[in-house]
This record gives sequence, C-alpha cells and structure tokens, in this order.
Amino acid sequence: MQPRISTQPGLVTKQFLFTFAFLLFLSGCGEASTSASSSDRAVTSGGSTTDSVNVTIGSPSTPTYDLSAFDIAHTVTWPTPPTTTSVINVPADMEFSQAVQVDGAQVIVAAGYSGAGITFGFGNDVEIIMDNTASITSLVRFGAAQRVSWTGGNITQGMNTGSVEDLLLNNINVSSTTASSAIVIGGLAGGGSEFKRVAIINCTGHSVGISGSGWGLALWGAEAGTDNPVAEDVIVANGLFGTDNYQGNRINGITRLTIVDTLTHAQTDMQNASWRFHHSNTNVHVENTVGIGHMLNIPVSGDPAGGTYNLEMINHHQFNLTSSTSQFMIENAPFPANTGTITGSTTHYEGGAGSFGPYNLTDGGGNSRVSWDGSTFDFSELPGKTAITDYGADH
Repeated sequence: MQPRISTQPGLVTKQFLFTFAFLLFLSGCGEASTSASSSDRAVTSGGSTTDSVNVTIGSPSTPTYDLSAFDIAHTVTWPTPPTTTSVINVPADMEFSQAVQVDGAQVIVAAGYSGAGITFGFGNDVEIIMDNTASITSLVRFGAAQRVSWTGGNITQGMNTGSVEDLLLNNINVSSTTASSAIVIGGLAGGGSEFKRVAIINCTGHSVGISGSGWGLALWGAEAGTDNPVAEDVIVANGLFGTDNYQGNRINGITRLTIVDTLTHAQTDMQNASWRFHHSNTNVHVENTVGIGHMLNIPVSGDPAGGTYNLEMINHHQFNLTSSTSQFMIENAPFPANTGTITGSTTHYEGGAGSFGPYNLTDGGGNSRVSWDGSTFDFSELPGKTAITDYGADH
C-alpha cells in the first residue's frame, strides 16, 4: 500500500503516518538502501550531507548539527569526541560485539552486515562508522561508557545506557519489537541515572511498546522516586520518535536540554502523549518541533516541585484529537510550578479553534489554537520540513 500524501505543499495525511510507522520502522531495517553509506557521509549545516569522510586514527569524524539559527539561552555543550588508536573492520577482523569492547577502537561496519549487540563491557573512546545497510539485531547496552560516537546503520532491538558520558548518536534507525522502548538514555537500571553530554542527531527511534509503557525516546535523568535532576547537557536534533502502543518520548531530570527540528508521535490512534516531561527539567530550549498526540507535564506524586523550569518553547505544533484534549499542555495534579515562555506555537485541535492556554508559563505571543481536520498534518511553518520522512535517520 502506498502512502497517500496531500497535494498541498507542507501537508501530509494521517494515513501516511500510520504507513510510515508500520513499514519504514519495522520492515526497512537491514534492507538494501539507496542512500549513501554512512562511512561516505558527513553532517554539515542543518543535517545536510556532503560526500566523503576521511577516516583518520586519533582524529575521528564527529558530526554536529548546526544550531546557529537558534537563540538558546543556556550554554550548549557537545560531547567530547573519542580518541581512537586502532581500526577494526567488521566482520573482516571480528564481530561487532567484540570490536566495541576495545578501548580506542575505530569500528568500521561493512555493508550488509548483520550481527548481535552487546549487553556488557562496551569500551571507552570508541567510534563506530556503520553502513546504512548494516544491522545490529539484538539489544545494545552502552553501560557507563565514555566518549563514544556512532554514525549510521540500524539497531533492531533497541539501545540503552547507564551513566554514560560523551555519547553522540547520528543517523541511526533504532527500532524494537521486544523492549518497551527504542532509545533509552540513563534507564539501564530501570530508573534514572546520571549521564552527561549526550547528543542524538538525525536519529529515528520507534518501538511497538506495550499498553502503559514504551517510548521512542526516553531520557531518564532523574533519580528514581524523586524530582532530583542528575543528567546534564543533552541535545536532540532532527529526531523522529514514537511508539505504536504508548507515548512518543519521556524526558526526566535534565539540566540544559536542547530539542530542535524534532517530531514525536504517540500510539497509532493518537490517544496518548507525544511529549511527556516527567520530573524536574531545568533550562530547556524546544524549537521547531511537532507532537502528534497531546503533551504532558507530570510532577512526582505528591511533590509540587516537579515541573519544567526556564523553558523556552518556540514554534511548537501540537496535534490533538477531540477525544484527547484541547489543551496545549496537560499538567497532572499537583500542578508543577513551571517557569518559562511559550512563543509562536499552535495547538491544532480537531474540536475547533479556541483558547490556547500556556499553563503557568508566560505567553510570549503568537500562540493560537486552530481547527484541525484530524487527519492532515501541516508542516508549512517548520523550516525545511514538508513530510514526516524529513525527520530522523535517512534510511
């Protein structure tokens, strides 16, 4: 079945979203791709690409995302790149699960490779350059690894970390049919953990999920059972995250969080949260973003100080069904004392136009609630985006 795309510029139908979720995420991983191999690509301004990356020992390719167009109040800190001292070719030299245990390894994964992940012993100072037709077919656990960069390829049963530091993920298509979530940072032990300097750029995360649990992207930076933030310096850019049976993302306890040019979607009937801020987050910049399904801000039970603080949300578009909510943001009691500003953002509501309501946040102007037909997604106000496939990994 071919997805039905609207003929109007910047519009894409709900049928396309569902077709995308079921076909691209579940059947696309590991198949032949017509896109350039990740080992022949380098990310430049705004996630665009140029030909050729020179692989040099000790001076790894460390793609970044151009944030110069965004006025971000907090200091943005990118992960420290790995320092590599050897090259390992997979599978010619050894399997992937063995190669990534070697400290200082530059791991080059060949086209068409298919192999197991790793659950213990991930090395430090590891750079992975994976062809976009290669796949890791079981869970990848980074543990508390330091200075790891990964570009390209597919992971078909999810990834997670412990107290990782200096992790950069670029242009990876991560899916999961067994774990509840696709990309989990800090949630290795089932609760939050301390992690620092993590960047997730040009990545796709999709999980089948289960009722009551599951996210395309989960950032677990708060201590379990508290609103104490223990994670620092996270960048998410040009991401596409969601689940079939629960929520799009969950964001816990992060200080200095930047999310731009990113779309998250809730379960396929859109009757859940696409964005979920949970526990305390401080100094948060969100811009040019989309949520298909409502937005939640949830404090710790019984703790009124579990909100989101110093939030700057600009040009965010929320698509809500009549059976869901007309609110831009739902705040679960006890209402958190959110601080910050929402500017130029829109609730697209199936039930019709009406009051926007910034909810304990300053109305920076240009916000509105407009009528939505419940099936057509308008990307015309999102720079460089015309369809869902403009977000996330390119394969």
